[in-house]
Amino acid sequence: FMGDGALAHEALIRAAGFTVQPAPAGVATADGLIRWGFAAEVDRRSWEPQYLRPWTPGA
Repeated sequence: FMGDGALAHEALIRAAGFTVQPAPAGVATADGLIRWGFAAEVDRRSWEPQYLRPWTPGA
């Protein structure tokens, strides 16, 4: 486990038999998450939110 939540609950996580990555390596950054979770080339259109109803420009 890693991140501020894992550090906050480190004793519980370790008691369950899991490991917690120490800070600073265990604290995820936005840049690190983007590198880990996305391909090198990101389709910016995929960042567009999914609307509950059809979106009409200027409405």
